[in-house]
Amino acid sequence: MEEKVQEDIDLIYVIKGLRNGILTIYKAFIGIISLSIKKIIPLLAFIVVTSSLFLSFYFLQKPYFVSHIFVSHIRLENDYCLKLIYDLDSYLHQSSNNKEFARVLSIDTLTSVKIKSISYKPLNINIANRFSDSTTVMLPFIVEAEVYDNSVLPTLQTAIMNYLENNQFAKQSKEIENQSLSLVEARLDWEIKNLDSLKRLLNKAIIPQSTGNGIILGEPINPVMVYDIAMKLYEKKVQLIEKQKQNDSFRLMVGFPENKDARKPKMYFIFLGIITGYVLGIIFLLRKKISLKN
Repeated sequence: MEEKVQEDIDLIYVIKGLRNGILTIYKAFIGIISLSIKKIIPLLAFIVVTSSLFLSFYFLQKPYFVSHIFVSHIRLENDYCLKLIYDLDSYLHQSSNNKEFARVLSIDTLTSVKIKSISYKPLNINIANRFSDSTTVMLPFIVEAEVYDNSVLPTLQTAIMNYLENNQFAKQSKEIENQSLSLVEARLDWEIKNLDSLKRLLNKAIIPQSTGNGIILGEPINPVMVYDIAMKLYEKKVQLIEKQKQNDSFRLMVGFPENKDARKPKMYFIFLGIITGYVLGIIFLLRKKISLKN
């Protein structure tokens, strides 16, 4: 019973404490509103000054644009692709007009100085996290570019794809596979050539019959099977040609689109300046009020 009474007393104290806290906050809020009305002129001065400063910062910012390309790849794991893009971004130094970046990408400095940053991003963050422990992940990825001029995007796109394709590991792997494909193609050509000779012999060995059909002289053979094999070899040759044409280590899925100014809008800086000016003005007026009382 005594414990029940004590719990009730504690609950009453908690409720009183909450009520006092709410009243204190309410009084403080009313006091700030009252002070704001009485000192509206100084507060407006703070707001105008800070808004002007924030707006000046907006105009001092150099306009830039953010754009993305989507890239699929084979042979190279995503971690290695990330390292390639990270290394590329490390060559950007505005103090040297991005000369090293221009050299690596084989572009002119007039183009390179208009590039702000290059970064790697996963195409799907959920899938990337799911395969984060794998060492052989080859998921499509995004290359994000921040540029000061949209007109450099086509040149930059071509340069980045060439940079990725011509890294030493991808280049060597591609050459090895091309050699293997060439050997397979030569073998297919030899098989097709011999099969064509066999088809010509079969055509000569067919004796026409009065019914319109024919028979094969000599040993029994199925000419249909020969033509089926020829068709399968032709299909393999077509598939091989497609594979040779699609043997790049990196392929562009979606190119750089031209985007609008990526800076925060002007109203964002004005609103931020108003809030900051009001807060600073209230702090100044409260400190001044306390100092006068003391």
